[in-house]
Formats: sequence, C-alpha cells, structure tokens
Amino acid sequence: MNYIRKRYFILLFVLLVLLTYSIVKGVSSSAVDKHLADKTQQIFLEYKTIYNNNHKIADLIFETEIDKSKIIELFKNREREELYAHLLINYKKFRSFSVRQLHFHLPNNDSFLRMHRPTKFGDNLTKARLTVKYVNDSKKRIDGFEEGRVFNGFRFVYPLFDATKHIGSVEVSFSALSFIKELESNYKIKSNFLIDKSVVDEKVFKHEKSNYVQSPIPQYYFQKSILDHININLTEKKLSKERADSIHTQIQEGKPFSIYDKKFKQIVTLIPMVNPISKRVTAALTFRSNDVLIEQESEHALFAALITSTIFALVLLLIFKELKSRALLYQKIDERTKELLLLNEKLNEMAHVDPLTGAYNRRYFYDISKKILSFTRREKQPLTIAMIDIDKFKDVNDNHGHDIGDEVLITLVNEVKNSIRESDVFVRYGGEEFILMLPNTDLEHALVITQKLRSAIESCDKVENLSFTISIGVAAFNYEEDDIGSLIKKSDKALYEAKNSGRNRVVCSEEI
Repeated sequence: MNYIRKRYFILLFVLLVLLTYSIVKGVSSSAVDKHLADKTQQIFLEYKTIYNNNHKIADLIFETEIDKSKIIELFKNREREELYAHLLINYKKFRSFSVRQLHFHLPNNDSFLRMHRPTKFGDNLTKARLTVKYVNDSKKRIDGFEEGRVFNGFRFVYPLFDATKHIGSVEVSFSALSFIKELESNYKIKSNFLIDKSVVDEKVFKHEKSNYVQSPIPQYYFQKSILDHININLTEKKLSKERADSIHTQIQEGKPFSIYDKKFKQIVTLIPMVNPISKRVTAALTFRSNDVLIEQESEHALFAALITSTIFALVLLLIFKELKSRALLYQKIDERTKELLLLNEKLNEMAHVDPLTGAYNRRYFYDISKKILSFTRREKQPLTIAMIDIDKFKDVNDNHGHDIGDEVLITLVNEVKNSIRESDVFVRYGGEEFILMLPNTDLEHALVITQKLRSAIESCDKVENLSFTISIGVAAFNYEEDDIGSLIKKSDKALYEAKNSGRNRVVCSEEI
C-alpha cells in the first residue's frame, strides 16, 4: 500500500507539475502575446500622432504660404531663381518644424525646384516618384511614405493651379530622421528605419547609396544618418536566416507587430511603411522598448514548474502580479491616449485658426458655412455675408514694412471681434481680405452693422501713427439661387465696386 501510495503520489506529483507547467506556460504565453499587442497598439498610436501632426503642418504651409498668388505667378512663369529667393526665408522657418523638403514639379513630373538643393533640377520623376505622377495626373493631393532619388520621407504632395489651370505640383516632406527625432523627443523611445534594398537600388542615385548600410535582415538597409543619431551599433547584430525571413514576411504583410529580443531584453515593434500608390511595403519603422515583463514571465513559468510544493501560492502570486502589471499598463495606455486625444484636439483647433491674427481661416469658413447655409435654408432665416478688404494695404507693407502691416491686420481683427455677435463668423479669407458671415440678419441690418464696422475702423487707435480704412461688399443669401460660392462672388463684386468708387465705403450687391 505504501508502495502504491508512493507511486500514486509520484504520479500525482508528476501530473501536478505537468498541469502546473502547462497552465503557467499557457498563461505566460497569453500574457506575452497580449503585452506585445498592447505595445504594438501604443507605439502605432504614437506614430500616428506624429504623422497627423506633420500632416497638419504640411497643410498649413501649403494653404498659408504656398497656395498664394505670388508663388503661383512665379511658378507659372517658371522663374526658378525668383521663386527660390522668395521662399528662402520661409523655408528656413519651415525647417524649424522638421520640414526636410519643399519641392516643386512640372506637370510632366520634371523636378523644377528643390529648395534643399536648388541647383539640382530637370530630372524626370515619373518612375521614381509615383506620388508626384499621381497628383499631376489626378489633380488631387496625396500623402504617405515614399523613397526618392536622394532621400526617403513622409511626403505630402499637392496640385497647383493658376485659377482652374493645372500648372504642376508641390511637395512638403519630412525626413525619416526628423520623424524619429520627434518620436524620441515626445515619447522617449529609440527608433530606426529598415529600407527595402530593392527600392533603394531601383530609385536612389548611385552616388547617394553610401547613405545606406546593410541591416541584419538581408532584404533591408539601415540609413546611416539614423544609426549615427541613435548611437546603437545594430549592423553587427546577427540573425538566423529563419528569423530574418520571418521578420521580412511579417513586414511584407503590411500590419504593425511586435517581437521580443531576448539578447537585449527589449520589445521590438515594427510598423510597415506602405507606398500610397503602389501599396508596396518599402520600409518599416522599428522601435526598441526596454522591457522586463516578458523575461519575468519566462522565469515565473520555470520557477512554478520546478517548485511544485508551492504551486498554488505561486500561481496566485503570478496572477496577482500579472493583473497588477496589466492594470498599470492599461492605466498608462489610458493616460497616454487621453494626452494624445487632447493634443489632437489642440492641433485641430490650430488648423482652423490663422496664426497671425487669431481669426478663423478659410478652411474653417468652408466647413462652418455648409452647416450655416443648411440651417438657414431649413429654417427660412435671412443670411448676409460681407467681404472686407483693407484699403491700400500693399502701400502699408511697401512704405512701412510687413511688421506694421501685420499690426494693421491684428488691429482690424480685434476691432471686428469686439463688434460682432458670438453667432457671427469672421475669417481671414486671404492676405488682407476677410469675410464676415451674419446668420439671421437681413440686408438692411447687415448694412447698418457693416457701416458701424467701417466707421469704427476709420476712427480706431492708430497703428504707429498710421490710420487705415476698409471697403466692404455686402450680399444677401438667396435660398433658390445661391450657394456659398455664388454668395462670395456677389459680395466680392460689391467689394470691387466699393474699391472703384473711392474706397472706405460699404456697397450692397443689389445696388450694382
């Protein structure tokens, strides 16, 4: 009986050990998978936040600095040196926002002006830069990661028009290195780039290929400038062929994922970069995060399997530690998510406000005008719009300087804001032109309001002993005939009449 009991006990002991090991191993593996998935989600959210931030910066640069009559005129007339000189000061400012390239292209995809290399132009980008070809063919903007002849980057490409005539395209781009610096600055994580060798060999100028070195994965290069920045020697790291091929296969699937590097005890997260036109995976962002949870999970599983006498206590301890670790991780993710959401809200607000005057910008105007016109039609309420222009504003800039011109714009905005209702919409439409939309206001009352505004501006505190006046064109909304475009045209026509008839006056479109 003692022999049988001992045998059963040993058998039970073995079964308990196997069962315990199986349970602990399963829990550990599941926790590791969940932890890696959470890390992937967190890193991807951080990446998207930086990308969206750069997207908003690119849009602001295009709308406030590039898509302007002076730039269009110089580009249309192919005045390369004048265009370069005109943009140089602002381009240097753009660099402070991590902008790497400002690149103009002709409709046939020839490079016209690289602001970072003004002497390099004339090469055709049709094969090397699919985004440029797409924009010039479709006349639509596009963005995404793409390798170029010299640099890779996160590119935002926009069509350019002279009135309705397509005259080419322009690109605002951010380098991979600047992207990595932003990630490091904001989130304190080390990151790197894997660049598909076939893409580099196919597109990059031969004399520029020295900027790349072989990575441990045969199919990919590292970018030397990024390796120098992160100061980590990864070129000597060895991977088995099976491991390297597995990583390559996962990258080519195009979905973010994370793996664990046992040697460095780090989680490596990879985010594939997909060309927006060809949908080909051309690169991958890699992130290294120091981590102890996965190593602890392996140690706990081994410890639980060996120390069967305390198996239940150990399991409870592991579960407690696991739940606590997950709770802390989820708490951190929630806190980071809230921070990112607040940052996105702030960026969205910045995208709708003119940075100089604090007035709403043209993008906000077109967004809100759709809602206001829809409500106005539905409720059968009156609506008027006033186009406002500063008289002889060019003379102010030419004779007194752009700083005084800026002060005049700010003074006008402050005076108008102090005189209108909360429901009124006041935007800087472009340059010295502003639009005031007056919901639930008929033409008679709109003329009273705008006359008061004109008088207030005429008598407001002078800017550096300089007085200025405004001209205003007013138009009423016709439910059956008008949309926002036609309403602006009517008010603009009235403004033109106000300017031609002596300035410093209000003209109604119905009086023309």
